[in-house]
Amino acid sequence: GWCLRSNNGKRIALTNAERSVARLLDAARGETVSRETLIAALTSDVETFDPHRLEMLIHRLRRKAETQAGEILPLRSARGAGYALLRSV
Repeated sequence: GWCLRSNNGKRIALTNAERSVARLLDAARGETVSRETLIAALTSDVETFDPHRLEMLIHRLRRKAETQAGEILPLRSARGAGYALLRSV
């Protein structure tokens, strides 16, 4: 499986959906990835996909990072546009 590794070396296991979203966000690190692009990575039927599912997935990713690694995931919302994974400092 695919996992995230925190700065303190802890690994966070990801589901297939979380992996798809994380891969897109990482590839565009520092840039906003549109909600539509993220949804298209999750389903072949974007017309019937409930966008709240994407919001819940993002929420779960953030929570996993906090509870399993004790760190804040550098994932930011761009209101109405999408999400961005911030560059490392």
